[in-house]
Amino acid sequence: MRPSSGEDTSPAEILTLDSMKITRFFKRAFAAVWKNLVLWGIQLRVAHWGKNFLVFFPMLYCGRGGDFGTFIRVCGLFAAFCLLSSAMYLVNDLVDLPCDCLHPRKKFRPLASGKIGKRGVRTLAVVLSAAAAGAAFFLGPSVQAVFCVYLLNTFAYIFFFRKTAVIDILAIAAGFLLRLTAGAAVVNCRVSPVFFICVFIFCLFFTLAKRRAEAGLLEEHSADPASVRKVFAVYNSKNLDKILPAAAGICVLAYSLPILFFFTLYPGVSAYLLLGTIPPVLYCFFRYTQIVTSGDNSGLFRVVISHKGILGAAMLWAFISCLVISAQCFQWSPSG
Repeated sequence: MRPSSGEDTSPAEILTLDSMKITRFFKRAFAAVWKNLVLWGIQLRVAHWGKNFLVFFPMLYCGRGGDFGTFIRVCGLFAAFCLLSSAMYLVNDLVDLPCDCLHPRKKFRPLASGKIGKRGVRTLAVVLSAAAAGAAFFLGPSVQAVFCVYLLNTFAYIFFFRKTAVIDILAIAAGFLLRLTAGAAVVNCRVSPVFFICVFIFCLFFTLAKRRAEAGLLEEHSADPASVRKVFAVYNSKNLDKILPAAAGICVLAYSLPILFFFTLYPGVSAYLLLGTIPPVLYCFFRYTQIVTSGDNSGLFRVVISHKGILGAAMLWAFISCLVISAQCFQWSPSG
């Protein structure tokens, strides 16, 4: 039992009580800090930073993965795009706040739910944009030009393009092409136009699939999806269910034909390995299409982690691709 008076409390007990209070204080402080970090991580779309790994592709394509200086520059570009894309997400959420509050899923985001304030979001958007601009300054004029175009495209999407069907998905796909362009600029590498076309087609497919999932979700929870976002007066699950299978087929062709062409010109270990990546890609595209068109509105990330077949095929593709990259770095480079 705890002593009834302070006179009966020994110095050791006092020290123990003080230590317990300090421990509780730090636990509460850590919990509060962690909670805020999680909230801001969600608002900044940290999970979407994976999209920016596209800037590494030109370096690998040109066989410069073993150049430490080039790798550091591309890592800097990746960090700059993470900062800039998060800043643009904050701007987008500020502009789209009234619609997000009506959305069945987006209303739980920290800003829409009122867990973080608009003033903090505005301030952080400015800070992140300034940090990204500073990083671009050290990466050269070519990267600065790409960043300017990326900003123009993003602001055009936020204020204009997102309201018009088809143009909205073209603007989103253009953002990925600009990431690829920045990656090529920072390593001074000429990437084949075929690669750009493939990336563009893939982005169109996944953006359409995202629209399909969102349309299905809004149709479940809202009598009028267009009241949440005007573009869903055009996009609906029935129309997109017809388009997605054809788009998946085009993606598989866009991926396979350049590989077959490469196999014809450069028969060897890399070519055979590349051929081995076609079946996993085919499976992923058509299985994902089947899942989305059957009414799963959970989104790409949740679908991938919850379906072992897609996850396994993606891991197999990644493993074979790493083997190809290793072979390319040591044996063959498109730049000659």
